[in-house]
Formats: sequence, structure tokens, C-alpha cells
Amino acid sequence: MRVHVVSDVHGRADALARAGDGADALVCLGDLILFIDYDDHAQGIFPDLFGAEKAAEFIGLRTAKRFDAARALSAELWATLDGDPREHIERNVRAQYADLFAAMPTPAYLTYGNVDLPRLWADYLKPGQQVLDGQVAEIGGLRFGFVGGGLRTPYRTPYEISDEAYAAKVEAVGEVDVLC
Repeated sequence: MRVHVVSDVHGRADALARAGDGADALVCLGDLILFIDYDDHAQGIFPDLFGAEKAAEFIGLRTAKRFDAARALSAELWATLDGDPREHIERNVRAQYADLFAAMPTPAYLTYGNVDLPRLWADYLKPGQQVLDGQVAEIGGLRFGFVGGGLRTPYRTPYEISDEAYAAKVEAVGEVDVLC
């Protein structure tokens, strides 16, 4: 049994489409969305809405750990758009998810990353793609445990969870051969 494992896809539907080449199964550890690219400031939802220059400014504040200033800049920028910022984000996230799930090979076993929006995944899953979070799957005779999300950070990404919630998911998977 050959299993390929990927994580931190961040919008790369092209790479995700090839990730299962030669494998019997794909394990995808989330972070499907590209909100902002710290290397290429022109890539992602944030620069699509506000431009690469504002993305670079935002990234600079975050990397300098000036989180309050980054949040203030972000709030100022979101206020320039019509409607609720969440609607703009969700529309762009949905466009990325449509491309990513369509490109993802099967069979695929997935769990969420800290930048994902779990409530949207069911809308894009196709046959042969299975989402697991605090659950176990048998793959090639081995028990794979899946724990999605990320622990809380000053970045406040969408799917950060408490230490207790994370520990409960780890406990729920029990003894496994591979922990994802």
C-alpha cells in the first residue's frame, strides 16, 4: 500500500491534482485555502480584494508581531468593501474549495487545517473523499488517526481550537499506527 501525504495546500489545486499520482490513497492534512501568501504578496484572497501592496503591509505587521496594528489595518480595509467581510471571504473560499475538491484525487482521507472552514467542506466533497476529525480510518491495514484544526495563536486563524478540544480529539482516536 502506497500512501501519499500532503498538507498546507494553500490554494494549489494544480499540485493537489498530482499529489496522488502513483499512490493507493491520499492523506490531506488541510490548510486548503490560500488567504495570503507570505512569499508572493499578490496571491490569495486578501490581495485579490486589497492588492499586493496592502497585503505586504499586513504581512509586515504580522511578522513583526504587531497583531493589533495588523487587525486595525485589516478592519480599515474591510470597511472599504460593501457588505459583511465574511460574505467576501466565504465567496472567495468557496471558489477555492470548488477548484481544490474537484482536483483532489481519490481515495482521499482529509482533516482540517487551522485556516480551513470546516462547515463548508460537505458542499464540495466528492465520492471517495472522506473527512475525519477526531476519528480513525484503516488504510492499508494500519490505523490512521485524524485530528484537525490548530491550537490557538495570536494569528487567530479560522479553525483554531482550545487545547482542551484538541486533546479531546487526540484522546478520541485512541491508539493508532499513524497520527495525522
